[in-house]
Amino acid sequence: MNAATRLFSAFLLLWLLLNGLQAGLTELDPDEAYYWVYSQELDWGYFDHPPMIALLINISRQLIPGALGIRFFPILLSLGTFFILWKLLRLENNYSGTWLLIALVVAMPFLNVYSFIATPDAPLLFFAALYLWLYRRFLEKSDWGNTLLLGTCMALLLYSKYHGVLWILFMLAAHVKVLRNPRFYLASIWGCLLFLPHLYWQFANDFPSFTYHLSGRNDRYVLRYTTTYLFNQLLVFSPFVVGFLVLALYRFRSTNIFQRTWKFLILGFFFFFLGLTAKGHAEPQWTVLAVLPAILLLHRSVDRALISRKWLWRMCWSSFAVLLIARLLIVLPQNRVDSDFHKKHRSFIMEKEADGLPVVFIDTYRAPSKYAFYTGAKPYALTDVYYRKNQYDLWDWAKDLHNQRVMISAQKSIECDFCRPLRMEGEVKGTLVFADSLQVTQNIKATIVELPDTLVLGESLPLKISIDNPYSHIVRANTGNLPIQIVAILTNDRDYIQWYPLAIDWEVIPASAKTFWEGTLLIPNYGGQASNLRLQIGFKTGVLFPTYNSAPKSVHLRDSN
Repeated sequence: MNAATRLFSAFLLLWLLLNGLQAGLTELDPDEAYYWVYSQELDWGYFDHPPMIALLINISRQLIPGALGIRFFPILLSLGTFFILWKLLRLENNYSGTWLLIALVVAMPFLNVYSFIATPDAPLLFFAALYLWLYRRFLEKSDWGNTLLLGTCMALLLYSKYHGVLWILFMLAAHVKVLRNPRFYLASIWGCLLFLPHLYWQFANDFPSFTYHLSGRNDRYVLRYTTTYLFNQLLVFSPFVVGFLVLALYRFRSTNIFQRTWKFLILGFFFFFLGLTAKGHAEPQWTVLAVLPAILLLHRSVDRALISRKWLWRMCWSSFAVLLIARLLIVLPQNRVDSDFHKKHRSFIMEKEADGLPVVFIDTYRAPSKYAFYTGAKPYALTDVYYRKNQYDLWDWAKDLHNQRVMISAQKSIECDFCRPLRMEGEVKGTLVFADSLQVTQNIKATIVELPDTLVLGESLPLKISIDNPYSHIVRANTGNLPIQIVAILTNDRDYIQWYPLAIDWEVIPASAKTFWEGTLLIPNYGGQASNLRLQIGFKTGVLFPTYNSAPKSVHLRDSN
């Protein structure tokens, strides 16, 4: 074993130990707890993500207890990612080059983060690096073995996170001539065949992930989305290193097809998600894959003396020093740092408040997941008009609580005789609502049968709707302290939400049946001028906010004058 190999092996061992300690001592982030809940219900897909992270957690949690068991595979995959980068740069006999690679990888904030926390980005990074390596092999020799391996890696990328499709497309854009190779099509077909189970899952569940990611993030543009995105990129590529990367992008000239893909990947991810800020907030981790080609580009730029090795070296280790301090802080007790890694005590406060009752969380998938991990209780969650759908809506576990006494944890302030504020750390964090006979209506489907294009303020509108109850339980209008009311909900594209009761005489929604109702809708006051709106039918449970139970219908609202 030569000096470079010994050095890199020693680094991987130290990285394994560092991240193993970090993983075992650091409290779970709520998102990690959410993926842990995934792992207990293995499926070919989930509302937010493909199933790779759930499968990895499912395997490791049965071997190793606690947080370390959940994070075990991300730790191993980070070692694999770094090893592939080492092989891509062909540093097996390059001692100084190996040192530079080590400095670059430890300087990157998100490579530190995804080396010990369990999110879909950890397998995504590994399979993206593996795809780079297999793609280079395929370009050198497109035999049957490399063809099948490339196609398999395509599927594994997509099973990790949907961002994998951008990785494939940007690499293809850098070398469109690969489309002249019939075996690239065979690799793509093979990858699609392997991905078919997930696509069928999407079809069987009405494409929840695609609907959410492609249309569920549409907001009106505000400049803050773009400026925040640009600032976050400093964190993704490290504020200590990002200047060197900009210089390398300007000065570096590729000498082969493989090197050309590096710039396409970096700039492709940067500008693609910059464009998405026109429709909403872009998460910083969405560009994390660009870190891999950035490391390759920076390393080769140093080799060609395009950027200063001495200063890059200094900045990399400065970045790592800051990251080490940050990693130490999140291990410390919660009273030192207020972060999502320091809030498990809230789960125990909630458990004490519930006093043995099941807890139903409103408008959050994170809190019930962390609550379940630290208390051992089953997580229940419901979604109202102020929040997006999530995996708990697909599972619909709350139906098991129908007609039961439960404690509801609402994120917003609610006043009622059987409510009390939820206090944590001396602050009000929401409202606790105690229901004596919860009526579960979350997944009842309403359909507006007849609706005119124009609604007139102050006029009663006849309305015909069908109600499809998929549950095996009957829903009663006036049971318990949270009676059920059917409402019409009006929304627009500017955060306007208002609901109005429907005048419908009903007492019971039969179990596992479809019924047709007729009623009237009166909109007494819109509070604005004529407008184009969306109308949906929803169920309002007592003092809680209503849920969306029908597809939206476009309507025009005008004054009676």
